[in-house]
Amino acid sequence: MKLQRIFMLGCMVAAMAFITSCSGEDGADGAIGPAGPTGQAGPTGPTGPTGPTGPTGAAGANGADGINCWDLNGDGVNDPEEDINGDQVFDALDCQGEDGQGTTAERIIVDTSGNAGGENPVTLNVPEMTQEVLDTHVVLAYLSDGSSYYSIPGKVNLLTEYEFSTFITVGELRIREYSGQGWNTIFTEVHVILIPTSTEETPIVFKSQADVKSSLKAKGVDISDYKEVARYFGLDQ
Repeated sequence: MKLQRIFMLGCMVAAMAFITSCSGEDGADGAIGPAGPTGQAGPTGPTGPTGPTGPTGAAGANGADGINCWDLNGDGVNDPEEDINGDQVFDALDCQGEDGQGTTAERIIVDTSGNAGGENPVTLNVPEMTQEVLDTHVVLAYLSDGSSYYSIPGKVNLLTEYEFSTFITVGELRIREYSGQGWNTIFTEVHVILIPTSTEETPIVFKSQADVKSSLKAKGVDISDYKEVARYFGLDQ
């Protein structure tokens, strides 16, 4: 029995020695293997919250006031010498350049003091309105009582309202009243202004009547205001 224990103890020692003798140092790390395939993209994450709005910037300073076209020295003061047309009003009419070489407007005054009240229509002889003139001019007509002027066609408010139309033919200006009042003897004159649609500088290019009226409006001239038109074309002298 004792011999058997000694034999088993010897075997155990031998086994331990064998295990110890077989345990060497760790070997070097092996090479990194190739990268695997890229995986599928994951789902898009939720949108983050909107950041706060930044403060509004301060308002910029107001720009400097512009200069009126008639303010020749730019001092913001209406100087007497800047009233170019001498009407004691400082406006766009003082901004006109010098007269060009073209033909100016013409005014014809027709005496209507002999026309009877209630006459309708009233036919006025205006021999100056030849076919050539009608082809190359804009015709403006105004009723007058000697001090006030009323653009026609249009409505005229006296004690009652009158509504006039005009019909222009060669040598004639026909005025019809549509409210039923007929001609009023308060009107002693009809002023006809002929505005050329071309000038000597552009004898071939003719503007339409609408173009002429738009051009005057752009220059600040109200064609319904007789005195303004007359002043603009120098007919009030």
